[in-house]
Amino acid sequence: MKGRTDSRPKTRIAFIEDILESLPIGVIILDNEGRILMINRYQERISRIDREKVLGTYYHDTWKRLFDQGTYGNKYWNLINNGEPFTFIFTDILPQFYDFKICGISYGAPLSLSEGFILLHDVSDELGRDKRTLEQLANQLAESSEFLNNLVDSSPNMVITTDTAGFIQTTNKTSERLLGYTRGDFLLKHISSVFADPSELEIILSRTGQVTKTELMCKKRNGTVFPARVRVNDIRRTDGSFKSKLFLLEDTTWEKALEDKLALSERLAIYSELMAGIAHQLNNPMIGVINFSGLLLGKIASGDPNRKAAETIHEAAKECQRLLGSLMKSIHEPQSTFHDVNVCEVLDSALNATWNHEKFDLAGVQLKKLIPGVIPKIKGDSLQLLEVFRNILINAFQAMPDGGRLDIGIKVSLKRKEVKVWFKDTGHGISKENLSRIFTPFFSTKKNKGAGLGLSFAFQVIRSHSGRIVVKSLENRGTTLVIVLPIHVEEGRFGYFDKS
Repeated sequence: MKGRTDSRPKTRIAFIEDILESLPIGVIILDNEGRILMINRYQERISRIDREKVLGTYYHDTWKRLFDQGTYGNKYWNLINNGEPFTFIFTDILPQFYDFKICGISYGAPLSLSEGFILLHDVSDELGRDKRTLEQLANQLAESSEFLNNLVDSSPNMVITTDTAGFIQTTNKTSERLLGYTRGDFLLKHISSVFADPSELEIILSRTGQVTKTELMCKKRNGTVFPARVRVNDIRRTDGSFKSKLFLLEDTTWEKALEDKLALSERLAIYSELMAGIAHQLNNPMIGVINFSGLLLGKIASGDPNRKAAETIHEAAKECQRLLGSLMKSIHEPQSTFHDVNVCEVLDSALNATWNHEKFDLAGVQLKKLIPGVIPKIKGDSLQLLEVFRNILINAFQAMPDGGRLDIGIKVSLKRKEVKVWFKDTGHGISKENLSRIFTPFFSTKKNKGAGLGLSFAFQVIRSHSGRIVVKSLENRGTTLVIVLPIHVEEGRFGYFDKS
């Protein structure tokens, strides 16, 4: 047996090489400087290279494109310089020798029995599919979240959520717009800050479940209040425990204003029926008083001491007849003859007639007109509208006996198909308690000036034109009156219009 060599180490190496060759994973053996000592068949196949051509080259030079992507290079150099093993998951990586992306896992570790390192590469189509699935789910989640946010923001109602203590967590854009806050201002505020009376809110917060059609007054950031319908829901976790509260607040300002207008229309209808009966009963006797007082005047000489009394009776009777005529005109539905009307021309005529012929001291009144160049015609009765504008102008001038400023303008909204004629004075204004009575027949805040039928007549005329009158006034601050009349035009036909 002398001279016989031991073949077991060679057999063991060949066995290890066979194992490495048959592994379904890429294997690269490096020396301590990173030169390639061995590449198995699987690595050759997934890299699409001839392994004989890369043996002895530096791994970091041969696979340079891999090092230019991501953080793989840092992990590799920590392995070469410090012996730190690594696991690196790569997704959508371009390999060195072809141009479609792959996904997989790379392992690196020092060899324990000799100087050198081993790299293992496992390319996984499933990992790529999993990544793409996760990305699709993430995109779908982001789209759903964005849709829900847009849905909440586009709600016409205020949507606010609070934590269990009542502090605001989230708000929508409607809340910010109506209450006058920014989203950052809302955070960490207590929900009570948006209500005028916090004590009423405490009753709601003490309840569980759902509260519907609760009417409360909301408070804006600037301190003004407005009515709102409040609905509160408890938001609970899947286990049923309380998480937060959802507040839905609906601004009912417009609804309340509509109710007031309907109430006014009902009152005017009652007044009209009552006044029509009274006027009819008084008109015929008044004609008799006028006729007989006229006959009596014809029989009384000019020097007779009784003539003055007869003249007074005759003039008073005629004044009563004029008053009855105005009353009948204001309480009956105006008989309109509709035709194409240029609102600007009618407004100019009313202004000229009032400015030049009425007995006002206008020396201290500043007049400003804001009239667009192109205004669509409307269907209406120009004579009735002329009388309406004159009555409004007379009221405005009488409200400024010591002078002031009157702004008159026209605005066209083709989107809403409306023409707005507005009058803004700096007169004495109308008190809050009188504002709801200004369209009532015989109501007037002026002493010994007119019969209080001008705005009542205006209300009837504008209603017959399918329009409306909006009045805003502050006592001692002035009055703004807006007449809104419908138009029927194609959008874009006229050069000046309000998109609102």
